[in-house]
Amino acid sequence: MQLRACSLLHPQVRFWVDQIQQHEENCLIAIVGTKLDLLESKERGVSQAAVKSYAAQIHAKCYETSALSGSGVSTPFVDLVADWAKAPRKEIVPASTGIVAPTVNLNAKNVQPDGGGGGKGCCK
Repeated sequence: MQLRACSLLHPQVRFWVDQIQQHEENCLIAIVGTKLDLLESKERGVSQAAVKSYAAQIHAKCYETSALSGSGVSTPFVDLVADWAKAPRKEIVPASTGIVAPTVNLNAKNVQPDGGGGGKGCCK
């Protein structure tokens, strides 16, 4: 039963992974299993080994979460942002143009949620 569920899931996952990789070659990918809280009362729909094997093939991380208990929900986000911050970046504007690309210092202590313009919201 687990192998059948896995084979039904993979075409959907593979489709979206292919789409992501086709349009953004170096995109960080995470496979997030939900409903971890149900494992106490139900059989796992897809084996951990199958998920980990597929994740290794596509260079993705995998996580298990439960929205009900809150277990593991923030971890994929925190890990992906940390990995993204460490990843090398392409140059947005060639240095030869003399134009400096805008940057944001996320560690700044004086960041204002309204963008400093006095309006409401972050974009005003």
